[in-house]
Parts: sequence; structure tokens; C-alpha cells
Amino acid sequence: MNFFEHQDNARRNTGLLIFLYVLAMIAITVLIFVPVAVVVAYSQTVDIDYSHLDASGSRGLGFGLLLDEVVAFFAVFLVVSAIIGGGTFWMTSQLSAGGGERVADMLGARRVSPSTTDLKERRLLNVVEEMAIAAGLNVPTVFVMDNENSINAFAAGYKPNEAVVSVTRGTLELLNRDELQGVIGHEFSHILNGDMRMNIRLIGTLYGLELLVYVGWMILRSGTSSRRYSSSNKNAGGAAILMFIGIGVIIAGSVGMFFSSLIKAAISRQREFLADASAVQFTRNPGGIAGALKKIGAPTVGSVVTNENATSVSHMFMASSFKSFFSAMFATHPPLDERIKRIDPTFDGKFPARIVPVSDYDERDTHKDSRSQVTSGFNANVQTTSSPVTSTVDDSSAITNAMNGIGSIDIEQLLSATALLDSLPPQVINMTNNADGAVAAMFAVLIDKDSNIAAKQFDVIRSRESDWGLNASQNIVTLLATQSDAAKFALVQRSFPALRLLGVTNYQRFRQTVELLIAADGKIDLFEYAISALLLRDLDVHFGLERSGVTHYYAASAIRKQICLILSYVAYSGATEIDAARRAYEAGCCQFDKADAIGIAGTMLDAPLCKLNDFDAALRAVAVAKPAIKKKVLEAVIACVIADNKITPREEELVRAMCAMIGLPCIAAEQMRALIHQSF
Repeated sequence: MNFFEHQDNARRNTGLLIFLYVLAMIAITVLIFVPVAVVVAYSQTVDIDYSHLDASGSRGLGFGLLLDEVVAFFAVFLVVSAIIGGGTFWMTSQLSAGGGERVADMLGARRVSPSTTDLKERRLLNVVEEMAIAAGLNVPTVFVMDNENSINAFAAGYKPNEAVVSVTRGTLELLNRDELQGVIGHEFSHILNGDMRMNIRLIGTLYGLELLVYVGWMILRSGTSSRRYSSSNKNAGGAAILMFIGIGVIIAGSVGMFFSSLIKAAISRQREFLADASAVQFTRNPGGIAGALKKIGAPTVGSVVTNENATSVSHMFMASSFKSFFSAMFATHPPLDERIKRIDPTFDGKFPARIVPVSDYDERDTHKDSRSQVTSGFNANVQTTSSPVTSTVDDSSAITNAMNGIGSIDIEQLLSATALLDSLPPQVINMTNNADGAVAAMFAVLIDKDSNIAAKQFDVIRSRESDWGLNASQNIVTLLATQSDAAKFALVQRSFPALRLLGVTNYQRFRQTVELLIAADGKIDLFEYAISALLLRDLDVHFGLERSGVTHYYAASAIRKQICLILSYVAYSGATEIDAARRAYEAGCCQFDKADAIGIAGTMLDAPLCKLNDFDAALRAVAVAKPAIKKKVLEAVIACVIADNKITPREEELVRAMCAMIGLPCIAAEQMRALIHQSF
């Protein structure tokens, strides 16, 4: 499956979750209704109402009695739903406020500073950066669970560009770089396959189901206390009733916990096999993830997480985070030996008896060798300037391959990401390891090559920032003078962990400055638009200035006009003649209509009607469409771009901006050129 199919599959899993959730509530209602009915019958023995007896002396089974029982059942159902639903809503609200960072806080994880000097943490950040940029994502914030000496990890967040990645201290201490890369590749599979959103929803849902146990204990304790201090038989009887109800609610709540464990197991197990396979695909190194799993199997290591909240989020971890008597039935992860054999068929089932921690000396050498190996012979292939590329391609096959590459990683993309990061000046890398330096670098990326416009932009920075900020921006402009747009985009993606440390007030000031820099020349070019889309869209969500997009459109016909405008804008952007633009537009329409014939062909807008502001508004509509529609629109755009057998720098920027705006992993420049360079 490709990125879009995984997203749709995640949506179907949400439907399964809702079905199991409702089923669990019905089962719990039945279990609670029985003791409640018994209690009601017991309470009526003191004063029996004979009006329900028929002529034969037996209690009637008339409509009125049946109606009373149905009403009672639904009353119990409403109470159960209120408790479970209220718990689910409360926990979901708590998580929605912080997303992945909230989960990391629950587990006592510590944010790793981008400027850390710890060699093991530095290696972890490097691996995450390479993987994120290869995937076309903003670099996630990284956390470490310092109190956990086992090997484990998780990724959490609502959307790929909002993710965090967290590992245990044992993961840092015991895994070499290849094994760590395998673990991070496993987690990026969850990020790209839509698993994270489901995982967070599961936390809220399962909390609601398990809440009844705590409610039952409260009722039982209340009944016990009342009975202990009661002075009459009447009060003692009431206390006994409370205790009886409490026990019944606890039993019903235990059923909720049973269902929650089944739900976690049903949804999680197969995803772990997929994530292991993806880790191998991403790194082309089976020994990485297999080696990590083998070390987890060592008797002195394991993957158990001791934090009290680990059980609630066990489905999020790379390996099983706890052990229980019923672990075989409710396991959220397949057995280790089975996972390893799927990767390494030669595995004999024997785990290492002892694991030696990676030393600082080995860490320094391993890091250096790994970076030199992945970049040797490759930097020469990284273009430092953009220019049109031409060839003849099989459009249909090229588009299919391009779409399959979105949200996926292969070794070439990983090598390219590593090379792009290594091509950036070390001084710039060091500066973007803290918030102030990252801000200065983002300003520098937006400085125009025209000296007159640049002077106006520096005046903006001078009026709003400190002398240090102005000088830093000027220095970075000089250092980035020979860098490609692709390298600048990689720098922006890499700077996200530092920018997330700004705080709301500083971010709002930064945001205003970015907008002023872009507007300094009175117009917005595509590069500026792409940078602002990449930079501000996700930071707005992070700082609570905008909500993460909720799906509004489920049919392409609902945004037909917006699709026409997008294809028209793209067609004009890559053509110098009206006939060429029309051919490109028709190619995009034909590609779109293959998948969804809504009749958009022949409605190309006139050039004066295709402005960047309208293009932006159209993309925002597509951003809240279901993944399948986003896929069709992007396919049509790619068909439009390659209709003339060339890709211009403007078209590269346009596709990159589009991906950023509609919430997709960005297509790297190398992937765009591959549409032309390779025979698909």
C-alpha cells in the first residue's frame, strides 16, 4: 500500500474502533443491568405490589412491565455511556492539547535539546533528521525516557508533521547506529502509515472503557464506609446495596478492560510486522531492526517500561512494554522470535546472553564512519542549482511511481537527505540548534537575491529584532549563497525542533516578521510561498493558532472549482505559451478523470483569474478533503507538470508548496527530477 492507501486504511480502522467501542458499551450495560435489576427486586420485597398479579396469582408479563424493563435498560445504558463517553472525551481533550508531546510527558520523557553535546543523543538526532527529510517531513521533536533501561521507542502525534519520537535510555546505550536507524525506521513507518492518530484515539477510547473499574471501586468503598459507621439495619441495608452495585460495576468495568485489551491487540499486532518490514525497506539493512529485536530478547535487557502509564499506551511502543499472565492473549505485539524470523530467516531462536553498552569512543567512530559511508560518492550527484530537466517518459508509469514514493523512504532518498544535510555549512547547522539561531536562519532563507529588495528586508529585521539577530541573519545569508533551494528546504525542515521552543508570544512575533519579509517586494513568488506554507502551517497548529485540519470534503465534486483553479494555475506556471498551458491542463484533467470523472476537462480558467491568493485558497480546501481526493489532485498536478517532458524550478517549488499546504509529505527535488531522469 502507498501513503494514501495507508491513510484510508487508518480511517477504516477508526470505524472498527467505533464498532468495538459501542459493542463494549452494550456488553457492559447488560452486565450492570443484571445486578441493578436484582437490587431493585430486593428493595421491593418489603412492600410487594400485587397489582401486577394476574387472575391465577402469577405476575403478568404484560406490555407495561416489558416497557418498564426496556426503559430501565436504556437508563442504565445512558449512565454507562455518560461515564465511558465522559472519560473518553476528557482524556481525548487532554491529549489534543499537546498531541505527541502530551504522551511523552505522560511517560516522563525528557525533550532532547537540539544543541545537546551528548554523543549518543547527537547520534539519535542525526538519525531522526535524516529519516524525516528523506520522508519529506518536518523533523520531529525527540524525547528520551531517562529512567527506562530497556530497549523501546514510540512515535506519537495526530499528523505526520506533528509527530514526536521518543526512545528509552537503554535504546541509546545499547544499540549501535545501524540498529538505532532500524528502530527509528520502524517508528517512521507508524508516522507515515497513519498509525499515530489511531494510537492516540485508542488511548482516549480505552481510558473511557476502563474508567468504570475506578467508579466501581468508589461505589464499593462508599458502601463499605456507610456499613461500617451505620447505626441502623435500614442504613446497613442501603450500604449493602451500594456494595453490591459497586461489585457489579467493577465486574462490568473489568469487561471493559477486557474489551480494551482485545481492541489494542486486534489493531496493533499486524501493524508491527508492517513497521518492521518498512524499517528494512527504508534502510536496506535487515540487520538493523533485526539486531535491535535480538538485543531486546536478551534476558538482561527486555523492552518493559516501568512508568505507571506504560500499560495505557502499550500499543504505541515498538515492543511489548509490560508482561502479564494473559500476555499471549492480549499481546499488542507479535512474539519477538516470529518478528525476527520474518526479517532474518536464519535466526535460530537464541538471544544473546549479554549486551555490551556502546562506548563513547565507539559512538564517535561509528557516527563518523556511517556519515562518510552514506555520503561518499554521492555528494557529487546532489545538484546545487536548479535547472529544467528534459526527457521522454511514460507519464502513467511515472505518476504511479511518484505517488507510491510519497510517504515512503528508500535508500536513495536516505542518502540524498544525508548529503543535503552534510552540504549545509556547519556554522549554520550549529546556529539552528537553538531557537534564536533558527529564527535568524529562517529570515536568511527568505532574503531576496536582489540587493535592493534584500536591503528592505534587512530593514524589517533591524526594526523588529536585536542586533544579534540582524547580524546572524546577514552572516547566514552569506553562508547560504551557493546552496540549492533543496538544501534550504532541508534546513527549514531541520529547524522545527528548535522553532517549537519559541513560545506563543515569540512565535507570533516571528510569524509577523516572516510575513513582512515576504511582502517586502510587494509580491509573493513561489519559493516564498512554499517556505511560508512549510514553515507556518504546522507551527500555527503547534502553538494553538490554528486547529489541525478536520475532513470536510468526501467527494471531489464538492471542490470541483478549486481543482480547476489549481490545475489552471499549475498549467500557466510551467508554460510560456497558451497552447502549451492548455495541453498541460488537459493532461491534468485526463489524469484526474481516470480516477474520478467529475467532468473538469475543458474548464481551464483565464490567466488573469489564476492568482496566488486564489491558488492558496483552493489548496486550503483540498487540505480538508479525504486522502483519496488529495491523491487524485496531486496525480493530476504531476501529470500537468510533466506534460511537456520537463520540470522547471518553478514547478518544483509549486509541487513542494502544494504538498506542504495540503498536509502531505513533501516531494523532494530529487524525486521530482526522477520523474524525468528515470524510465519508469
